[in-house]
Formats: sequence, structure tokens, C-alpha cells
Amino acid sequence: MKISEEDYFEFDTGKRVYAYRNKIGLGPDLSVTGGYDDGFYGEGWDYSDETHGLTVAEHIELADYMIEQWTKYKNKAEESKV
Repeated sequence: MKISEEDYFEFDTGKRVYAYRNKIGLGPDLSVTGGYDDGFYGEGWDYSDETHGLTVAEHIELADYMIEQWTKYKNKAEESKV
């Protein structure tokens, strides 16, 4: 998974998803959100679809991406001894 352009992420499958300012969040109920408007959706996604139009493999890719980001955040905090 990579940032393909501002506001969009691209999965290894080529599927693109929108997240305002490339920000992705995870709610206490494990719902995926993006940006300030909670928008996280793929092209042609049906808003009633809680899977965000992602396959199981894409959900796992998303989780791996976020784990990598949080690990970088943790390492940065540990290095600064905050």
C-alpha cells in the first residue's frame, strides 16, 4: 500500500481509496475512517458496505500499513525520550 497522490492510497491490487489528506484512523469499534470527514472509500464503493469495498487481502494490507506507521511513531517517541 502506498500514497498514490494527495487524498488517495493505492493497494498492491491497484485499487485506490480516498482518505482526506492521506489520514487513516481506526475507531474503538474497529471502523476505518479517513481525514476529518471520516471518508475512507474506494472508487465505486457503496456507502452501506462496511467493508469499504475491500477484499480480505486488502484489509490485511491496510492493517500491515498502519502497523508499520504506528511502529515508526513509537520508534520516534522512544528516540526522543518523550
